[in-house]
Order: sequence, then C-alpha cells, then structure tokens
Amino acid sequence: MTLLSKVGSFQTGTGTSNIPVTGLGFQPKAVIFYAAKQTGDGQGAAGHMCIGFATSSTERGCARIRSGDNQASSSVSSIIRNDACWTIDLDGGGVSGILDFVSMDSDGFTVIPDDGFSGDLRIFYLALGGDSLTNAQVVTGNLTTGAGVQAIVSGLAFQPDTVFAISTGGATFNSSGGVANLVFGAARSATENGCVAMLSESTANPADTRSIIRDDAFLFWPSTSSNSIRVNVDFSAFTSDGFSIDKVQTDNAALAIVFLCLKGISAKIGTVAAKTTTGTTPVTGVGFKPSAVILASNNMSTTIPTNPTPGADMMFGAASAAAVRGSCWVGDPDGITPTDNQNRNDSGRLWIDYDISTPFAVQGEADIQTFDSGGYTLNTPTAFPAANLALSIALGPAAAAAPAGKVRIVGALA
Repeated sequence: MTLLSKVGSFQTGTGTSNIPVTGLGFQPKAVIFYAAKQTGDGQGAAGHMCIGFATSSTERGCARIRSGDNQASSSVSSIIRNDACWTIDLDGGGVSGILDFVSMDSDGFTVIPDDGFSGDLRIFYLALGGDSLTNAQVVTGNLTTGAGVQAIVSGLAFQPDTVFAISTGGATFNSSGGVANLVFGAARSATENGCVAMLSESTANPADTRSIIRDDAFLFWPSTSSNSIRVNVDFSAFTSDGFSIDKVQTDNAALAIVFLCLKGISAKIGTVAAKTTTGTTPVTGVGFKPSAVILASNNMSTTIPTNPTPGADMMFGAASAAAVRGSCWVGDPDGITPTDNQNRNDSGRLWIDYDISTPFAVQGEADIQTFDSGGYTLNTPTAFPAANLALSIALGPAAAAAPAGKVRIVGALA
C-alpha cells in the first residue's frame, strides 16, 4: 500500500482558460491549495491568505482572509466558498480572482479561473493519491446554534479516518464578512485533533488582532471583541457515513465549514517545537514513515494557550520530500495605527517565521531534511527566537499503524 504525495506550485495567469498542472507522476484523489497573494516567492503589503480543498469539480471549497495595509481603521474581510478551490481579493476589497477545480488527471489536475486574477499569482498545492487512499471527499456543513454533540457530516459512502477543516467567522457560504477570520483544523480522533486560527477586527483603531494554536480542539474561533473564546469545537467520533463534533463553547453562531474527509491512510496529529539554534531536529513519535507533512503555526506560542494571543500571525506549509515544499505566511500586528501588515510565499522552506511588525524580517526558518521510519527530521538554517509550536500533521500509507491517543511530537531542542 502506498500514499503518493506531491507539493508543488503553479501560476494563475490573468486569463480564464484551463490551467493544467502536470508532472505529478500519479492521478491525485485530493488536493489542498494554499498561498498568500504573491506572484512568486517573496512578500508584500496587506494581509492575504487562502486555503482550499478539492476532490472533484463539484466537491471543493476554500476560506480566504484580507486585511488592508496602511489604513487608519482596519479594513478587513473574509469569505468561505463552496464553489471554488482558491480565491483572493484586491488589497482594498473586491474580488481579485476565483479559481475553480475542473478534473483529476492521469498526471496531475486541472483548474480554471472562473473570475480572472488581477495578477499572475503563485499557488502552492499538496496532492494526495495512491492505493492506500481509498476515499476522499470534500463536503460542507454548518454548526448548530446550540452546544453539544452534532452529527455535522453524514451521507458519505465511506467511514473517514482523517478529516481536515477550514472556516471563517461567517455562517453563509459565498458571502463576504467584515472580519478577517481564518481557521484550519485537523482530526484523527477525539483525543488527537488540533487547530490554528487568526482574526483581525473590522474598523478597529488601533488594529485589534489575535491568533491561537490548540492541540486539544478541532476548531477554534477567537472572539470578535476580546482575546477570548467565541466558539470551541472538539472532535467527537467517526461514524459509518461521516463524523460528529462536540460544540463545547458557543455564541450560538451557525458557522460554515469546509471539510476534507479521507479514508485509508495513517495520520499523526501533534505539535513540534521550533529550534532556537541552527541545526537538525528529529521529530519522533509519529509511528510510521511519512509520505507528506503539513505544519501550521501562529509563531507566538511555546505552550498551548487557553485564549488567543494579541497579534494575527498564521503560517501554513507542506512537504512531500526533501527540497519539495512550500509555505505561506500572513502577519497583522495588534494595537497600531495605521495598520501595517504583510503576506509571503516561500517555496524554499516548510516553516517560516517573520517579525509580525515592520520591518517584517525573517525570525526563523525550518525545512524538511528527511522522512524517517518513525517520523521526520527538520533542518533549521535560521534559528527561531523562541520554541514556538507548530501543528504537525504527518500522513502515510495505511499499512503502518500510528500510536493510539494524542501525542505531542516535540523534537529535541538545543
């Protein structure tokens, strides 16, 4: 049994013709899209990031944030879509491009801009396939307005064993909201789930921003008015045709979510700590040799916090082999006037940390060195200022069983 994976990137162009992405060496069954708003590697003003999933031309979705730069009061928005796999806005608001999914192909996949992009943007992807991955499906759902266990996904033709989720602060698909809220979560069981989230307030003066990482919650939405919890969701259980969640703390919001449901793979969800000196870090406790690794971080927490930390910072990266990786980052500082934010793409690193305020200089970088029999090894060419945590998601073939229960997979720190 094999899990095939490939991290790569493609350019959107500015037209509306099909974009074939080839050279993967296999036909994917699921694709994760992620990027900031850049035409290549590098960074620029304004806070933009989007994460999306696709398994077919009708099964796709994405979540996007925008935060305007150099604004006297915060100018922000976010949107969750069930009709596209990636999208981005103009710096000042208004659609800058919408990307839809066309097909899984024998050597890759095809996408198409439903709405042409204002610039030739670079988008990263993690494609997954192989005979171990028996089922993959993107579905959408909304939280119920009350607390408690909810069968949020049902009707699948299979029982998932791994699920990813993305969301914003909105309850309606394809409708832009006035808060820049982005949430990414992953779950394997009720005791093995985690998430990263960030939020930038609308019309705040000075800027009012916050972010958080959790290894004890599937999804977490920060409050829109303070550094506290708005909604906290734990994973409950997989069922024969879906899964249930447990809405622990609620403001009665029926928030919209896009899920990527997978069956037939091994996965280990935990956290890994950044290295405060240069050199390598073995990450153990995974229980199998990964085929791919995803890291997501807010670059602010050395321990798991209860409540969000001031400052919106979010990083998302993936790797499928040594030197085959890509990451994106967005930073929106708290408590300043005017707003001063940045976004970045980096095809040369798996984990990037930048100063969240001017001059937005590099503060730490980690790359994938090797995939090992029981985990993976990171190389840190630029030391991190603190042992910040990243959500670590290792994916491998089903033949190798992962250890039971939640494991914090922290590499040796120097």
